[in-house]
Amino acid sequence: MIELELAPHYEMYADPNAEDYRPLANALGNPPLYHQWHTYQAKHVHIVVNSFNTGTGKTKAALLRLLDLDEAYKRSRYNNANVLFIAPTNELLRQHEQDVRDFIKHNGLAHIVLRLDAATIKELGNKHLGGKFVRQGDRLHQMLQDPGSILTDSDGYHIEGHHPYLLVINPDIFYYALYGLGNPHDQKVLFRAFIKNFSYIVVDEFHYYNAKQLANFLFFLTLLREWGLFQRRTPNLLAHCYASATGSGLLISSEP
Repeated sequence: MIELELAPHYEMYADPNAEDYRPLANALGNPPLYHQWHTYQAKHVHIVVNSFNTGTGKTKAALLRLLDLDEAYKRSRYNNANVLFIAPTNELLRQHEQDVRDFIKHNGLAHIVLRLDAATIKELGNKHLGGKFVRQGDRLHQMLQDPGSILTDSDGYHIEGHHPYLLVINPDIFYYALYGLGNPHDQKVLFRAFIKNFSYIVVDEFHYYNAKQLANFLFFLTLLREWGLFQRRTPNLLAHCYASATGSGLLISSEP
């Protein structure tokens, strides 16, 4: 008889004497792993790909960039601190929504979180936007321009004041907007919103996307390059794979 014994898997911790070690440890609530620290240190690179294994904290590595975005926003509210987080399934959307909320609450960040899929757009639109916005595309655009118009606090009141936001969506909505597949009245405004509204983009589980969705991301990156957006010194895109759209960054996370 052959017996196999599986050894536990270990990830290397970051050096406690490394730059930014203490702020990252405080933000995470535990010592940062080396890949989390290294992902954060690559924030001046246009595209970052994190391909560490499942369960090793790639999502938290991606969220560390919110610390800088929040600081820039609090210095000047004219800074674009919005984040786009794309995940391949609606179940992952719900999971990441909670992950993001926990991270924001733990660190006292100014961001609010908006999770959207087709059903949620319809539900929130019917509840908060009434008959003023009838088309789904028009409702989506309003949500992107003013998330506070559909989000409420724990007491049921609309969130007041201006806040940067983190949008958690599936790739279908992103594809819909980028290729102008909606009502002709909404095509241009939705395309512009996804190109201009976000300074940091996270693409989760990049290896899960089909050929059409992958081509959509490549088209998006090509547009950014042709328009010179990667030449601007703005926040990076991170990919889980994680990556960023209007500025200099994209973060892509994927399994090896």
